[in-house]
Amino acid sequence: MPIRRMNVAVFCTALIIVALCGVAAASTSEGITHITTLPYTITSPGYYVLDTDCSNAGWHYAIKITASDVILDGNGHTLDGIGNSDTYGVWAGNVENVTIKNLTVTDWRRGIYWDNVDGGSITGCIASSNDAYGIYLDSSRSNTITNNTASSNGCVGIRLIS
Repeated sequence: MPIRRMNVAVFCTALIIVALCGVAAASTSEGITHITTLPYTITSPGYYVLDTDCSNAGWHYAIKITASDVILDGNGHTLDGIGNSDTYGVWAGNVENVTIKNLTVTDWRRGIYWDNVDGGSITGCIASSNDAYGIYLDSSRSNTITNNTASSNGCVGIRLIS
């Protein structure tokens, strides 16, 4: 009898492990990464959802994107800096096919800064009260910028440099 109980216990434990692994695989298969702490660096392709705000952040950047094929959904959240030079709410560099949407960036040197980003989009974002530029694209090609608001920035709301 003790051996049979042990076999049942082992079977039940194995069944629970399989069930838990199935749940983990289901959430991973959705391909959504939730950003809950900042600053954050995106180093892999995928769909990212911002689940937090920051206020008076003194970091160099709140979100840095170094991977291609990324969608960053700000989910209506705000990244607020302190306006120091050489700071960025979101910085993306040397990548392709990056989308940023539904995000507010305030009080950075550059709210959204794209450095050599090709084939992406910025949509539904608010860039206001940044020290210099709300949305800044440098050496970036074939991008779409739609339905954004860039106001009360120190120099220019949206700047495109080739």
